[in-house]
Amino acid sequence: MIRVCDKSGWSHSFNKHECGSLMKLAWNRDGTIVTGAGGNGSVLFGYIVDKQLNCGNIEISLDESNKINVSDCLNEMNDELDFKD
Repeated sequence: MIRVCDKSGWSHSFNKHECGSLMKLAWNRDGTIVTGAGGNGSVLFGYIVDKQLNCGNIEISLDESNKINVSDCLNEMNDELDFKD
């Protein structure tokens, strides 16, 4: 099983898999993708979604693995950025 927790220990995600024991996990640089090697030769991929950042009146949220929403509450601007890769 894989359980993703924040630094205080609160669980945010839980997943049971059928690939044997996890031998190795590796995160990408921005911390939104994790890969794992299973004991039976399987490779796991995980994506962090629903991540939000706030800076003043601007809110940025990662809704899916390839979509970012940018909202400016002061100027009533909302833009969705779609990345194919």
